[in-house]
Amino acid sequence: MSERVQILNGLLAREVGTLLNEYATDREALITVQSVRTAENLASARIELAVFPPEKRPYAEKLVRAHAGGIQRALNARLSLRRIPKLIFSVANTGNEVGKVEELLNEIDERYHEDAS
Repeated sequence: MSERVQILNGLLAREVGTLLNEYATDREALITVQSVRTAENLASARIELAVFPPEKRPYAEKLVRAHAGGIQRALNARLSLRRIPKLIFSVANTGNEVGKVEELLNEIDERYHEDAS
C-alpha cells in the first residue's frame, strides 16, 4: 500500500468518525471507525465500523444506511482532494471479540485476587 493511500486512510477514518458522532446524536451506541481500506486507484474506500454494545449493531447499520449519502457529501465539501473515494460502509461483527476480551479480563482479575490472598 502506498504512503499516499495510508495517509488518505487516516484522514478518512478521522473525518468519518467525526461525522458519525455528529449524526449519532441520541448516543444509543458507540460507533467507531475500526479500519479504512482505500483502493490504490482511489475510486472507493471500505469503511469498517465497530459498535459497542454489540447488540446495538442493527441500530448502527440503520444509522449508516440513512446517512451514508450525507457523510459522502460532507466529505466532498470538507476535503480539498482531487478525487474523493466512494465510501462503502460495513459494520463489523465485534460481539464475539468483545465477549472474549471480557472473559480474559475477568480471568486476569480472578487470578490477581487469588494471588493477593
